Amino acid sequence: MAEVVFDALVIGAGIHGLCAAWQLRRRGLTRVAVLDRFPAGHARGSSHGESRITRSSYHHPLYIRLAQTAHAEDWPCLAADIGVVPIVSTPGVFFGPDVPRFRAFVATTLAAGANVEAIEAREAARRFPLLRLHDAASVLLDHTAGVVRADVVLRGLRAWLAGHGVEVADSTRVLALRSQPDYVAVDTERGERRAAHVVVACGAGVSALLPSLRARFEVRRQSVGYFELHAAPARTQAPEFPVWARIGDEVNDFVYGTPAVGAGGVKLARHVTLGRVDGAGPNDAEQDVPIPSPAALEDLDACARLLFGDAVRGRLRSETCLYTMTPDEHFVVDALCHDPRIVVCAACSGHAFKFGPTLGRLAVDVLLHGARPPVEFALAR
Repeated sequence: MAEVVFDALVIGAGIHGLCAAWQLRRRGLTRVAVLDRFPAGHARGSSHGESRITRSSYHHPLYIRLAQTAHAEDWPCLAADIGVVPIVSTPGVFFGPDVPRFRAFVATTLAAGANVEAIEAREAARRFPLLRLHDAASVLLDHTAGVVRADVVLRGLRAWLAGHGVEVADSTRVLALRSQPDYVAVDTERGERRAAHVVVACGAGVSALLPSLRARFEVRRQSVGYFELHAAPARTQAPEFPVWARIGDEVNDFVYGTPAVGAGGVKLARHVTLGRVDGAGPNDAEQDVPIPSPAALEDLDACARLLFGDAVRGRLRSETCLYTMTPDEHFVVDALCHDPRIVVCAACSGHAFKFGPTLGRLAVDVLLHGARPPVEFALAR
């Protein structure tokens, strides 16, 4: 029998790969390593940056339930292990015009019993004067919302893994996976590694690594801006400034933002899930760090003027991230049908960071115990 060098290898050192490695080590696997093709802190994926939104307001009951579990169980567990405060609580303000898509969002959220309430637009405008609610028919106030300190969480996970004997091998490109009778061979630019189990959590790189899944995923580049407002710093930060989203009736008419983190400016972006936008393509992760196009920056500036009005002093900086999309925008957390020793955690579609520790746990449940994922997350749906 061939020697198995690793109990488990995780491919991808973003939030979901690191959380999967954390779960594997917590469950007693001692020979665990993480491989990532880029240097630590790179901006070619979707886990970089300072902040993410967490919330319980959602368009689908599954994600409301998942958010409740994440807030009550998985984030507290991770926080206790890595010794940092991962989430800064702040109100969540979700609003939109009187259109079917936003009405459905409101109805689904309120019916699920989350700690969210509907308030009048004028009350929301009074409480959050820097945020313009010019066409809001109604507003959801989410009491579970907050800012996930993304960079702090990633650093904390890396430190915890290092302290528990888990190597994170950056700048280590994985070329292929080969199923062998007694192990999974992981071919890298630095040679072959062997493992009893593998978690694939490499974001936009999943299609190149697993060509049989290429038709399931599409990569779209997103543009993000950070804006300075004419306001005292405390008024643009949590807990005074909310996380927020304006939801219109068109698929791409979803603009969201977070409070400023330090002196970084308030964050604003459009959630783009339809069509080729800003030159995005499946090879984005292969290229140098992309920058937003002039058209994307113009759109961000226009959104800032619409949402913050005369309070906008200027755009401080911008960045991009990659969405690895499925057609229905659901995540994928499931074992490969031909080899259950390999689990894909393609927690995609741009709204998954908030579920990092939950999806890492779910991926390991599938990998080690054969757990069935939610049908929405299955590869064979």
